[in-house]
Amino acid sequence: MYASCARTGSGEVWCWGQNDKGQFGAETIDAGSPVAGAVGDLGPATGIAVGLEHVCALTNVAVRCLGTRAAAFGEPADAGETAPFAMPGVNDAVAIDASYSSLCAARADRTVRCWNYDASSEPVER
Repeated sequence: MYASCARTGSGEVWCWGQNDKGQFGAETIDAGSPVAGAVGDLGPATGIAVGLEHVCALTNVAVRCLGTRAAAFGEPADAGETAPFAMPGVNDAVAIDASYSSLCAARADRTVRCWNYDASSEPVER
């Protein structure tokens, strides 16, 4: 992972490091900065998850992300890289976690829904 993030007490997300895929929602996509800065409009976050090319926030019960777009991540590949997008089919999330190339959301009904960068894959639900 080339970025790190933290959440303030008011739910604002701050990140530092590489922003080459629009992970920070900045107007310009660049190699990043060692200085922490507020991330684009993810809303007041109750949780955050950072992957290789994405930063996601749990906001109330929705999951909103910035960074790499793949069909499995819920947004067309030609979408603006710096606009936040909501993960599809999850409006009852209670926790999120990310890895190198995936994102998982634990839902209120005790199921887990996961996505990865493979555009040909369907979200996995358990």
